[in-house]
Amino acid sequence: MGYYLRRFVGGETDEFDREQMIDVAEQALQLQLELARPAAARVKPGGVLVYAVCTLNADENERVVDASGLTPDQTLAEEWPRYRHPGRPEFLLTRPDLHGTSGFFIARLRV
Repeated sequence: MGYYLRRFVGGETDEFDREQMIDVAEQALQLQLELARPAAARVKPGGVLVYAVCTLNADENERVVDASGLTPDQTLAEEWPRYRHPGRPEFLLTRPDLHGTSGFFIARLRV
């Protein structure tokens, strides 16, 4: 979905207006939740679910984790301090301009 949003909402085409952008972002959030919730239901209580997506879009990253109702593991960034999310230190975020990688978001969630 990150590519889809970037391609059609990020300015490469005039096909979407602001209202459509908001609708597509909401659809992305709902799709990610539809994938994450059943995955979490299959994890034993006290277990861990790693939520990782290859986008920098907060609608598919932080918003999904926040809406999931799962608890982020606060120690993840201690293990990978170089990739600590600048605004949410409980997550990891890689950026092409800083790390020479693709953009990735990673959260370790307690179930």
